[in-house]
Amino acid sequence: MKPYRATAHREDKWWVVQVEGVGATQGRSTAEAQRMAANLVSIMEEITPDDFTVSIDFDTPGPWGDDVKRAQEATSSQLAK
Repeated sequence: MKPYRATAHREDKWWVVQVEGVGATQGRSTAEAQRMAANLVSIMEEITPDDFTVSIDFDTPGPWGDDVKRAQEATSSQLAK
């Protein structure tokens, strides 16, 4: 399984996700950002979702950073089900 790394930052109501070596996408929630990043990799790299993983580092400076990290962990555990 091939791993892909991505970073996301907040722009107004959107998470803008940059997947290293692939491109960028966006989503309104961390869950949607994760799904959109996976869709981006699948389409651009022409591989099925079973053949890769995408790890996103959600960059949120300031006091909201811990809340975002918790949301990311919750999202990851729900997507794993």
